[in-house]
Amino acid sequence: MISTIGFIGPFPPPVHGQSWATESLANELENAGVTLERYNLSTSRSVGWIGVINKLRVHFGAAVFCRRSHRVIYISANSNTGMWLTSFVVARARFLGCKLVIHHHSYDHVLRRRSSMVLLARIAGPNAVHVVLGQKMAADMRLSTPEVGKIIVLNNAGLVEKKLLSLPENSGSKIVLGHLSNLTAEKGISEVVELAIRLREMSLPVRLVIAGPAGDHAARDAISLARRILGEDFNYKGPVHGNDKIRFFSEITHLIFPTRYKNEASPIVLLEAMAAAVPCISNMRGCISNDLGKEGGVVVEDALKFTSCAINYLTTRNLETASSAARNRYITLKHEYDVQFSNLLRILTV
Repeated sequence: MISTIGFIGPFPPPVHGQSWATESLANELENAGVTLERYNLSTSRSVGWIGVINKLRVHFGAAVFCRRSHRVIYISANSNTGMWLTSFVVARARFLGCKLVIHHHSYDHVLRRRSSMVLLARIAGPNAVHVVLGQKMAADMRLSTPEVGKIIVLNNAGLVEKKLLSLPENSGSKIVLGHLSNLTAEKGISEVVELAIRLREMSLPVRLVIAGPAGDHAARDAISLARRILGEDFNYKGPVHGNDKIRFFSEITHLIFPTRYKNEASPIVLLEAMAAAVPCISNMRGCISNDLGKEGGVVVEDALKFTSCAINYLTTRNLETASSAARNRYITLKHEYDVQFSNLLRILTV
């Protein structure tokens, strides 16, 4: 085993996909016997210049945090303009001679060639290891940024709460739609409510359960509409964690995730749903088609046809069969994760 690994990334709070994944992976590595020294990139949700100053401050601190004694620096890469700040920290780590492992949780900067990603790859150098979330993401990174060094895949299946696997498979007749995210227009909250209302208009027995913080006006308006139209067949739980999240998945038959978020890569909530034997209906973004495969539910290629495709799936697929297939898909992904995690462990500890 090597000396302490410098582990840099956003940790909760706030809770979002990247912070949850970063903390979960850190815990997994420590459980495997790796000694980490953590540095938290999360800042308060300040806006304007205060937010910019806070981000600059924590990233300057991350650069100072890097030391020769770390030997390995793991960093959870930012998205959008934050990529420039990731490059600044990476430059400091490489100058010190540290081995670099850069974990990418955003898909947008690998889907197309971006100057910030090219700079990061060049600063990191050919010996840096870039961790991506699926084989498609690896292929897209190779195409858009051939300057990258080594690429390895580590899917998110190992970050799922194991208790979800103990939930019974679904076989009921009533459709219970679920949606869990930081609720925003980009994550598809309006489409979720529209789908439930359309099913109600078709005289189909349907219930809608939504969880997560309402992040914008679209979310609040959609929740109000669902309360007015669906009445007792609608339940808004607010943010859920731990056992409350387990209960959320135990109540639903299908997870609805019509995301349009440009940075969407491999949403953990879809993996959680499949582990809970809940089939998913999602738009095609990032690694989602690879994650769901043919067993985990259905992936809608044309976002404009999401509602009609979802209705077709919900009214033609046997729930018991779909529930079992979804869990089997998660188990396959978890087996792949175990092999991938062992590969990452060797890279970090050799």
